[in-house]
Amino acid sequence: MHHFGLIPDWTFAVCSIGSFVFGIAIALWAHHRMMRARPYSIQSGHIMQPFIIRDLEAPDHYELAYVDQDSGTYFRRLYVE
Repeated sequence: MHHFGLIPDWTFAVCSIGSFVFGIAIALWAHHRMMRARPYSIQSGHIMQPFIIRDLEAPDHYELAYVDQDSGTYFRRLYVE
């Protein structure tokens, strides 16, 4: 519509910038939500319980171990503070 002159330049600029900011906000929200999500166990289908492991060599690192008590499965994820 902007190409054919049906909407003014300022409207096109505001809509373009607004849609870009909206897309960035959705990406940040999704990233935040994924990082805080607790995984499900494939074997039992239950939510895995997190346990913090702080006995690491680097003081600014910590590790989360997600454990499923029912099936005995686990996995680890390393984070940097």
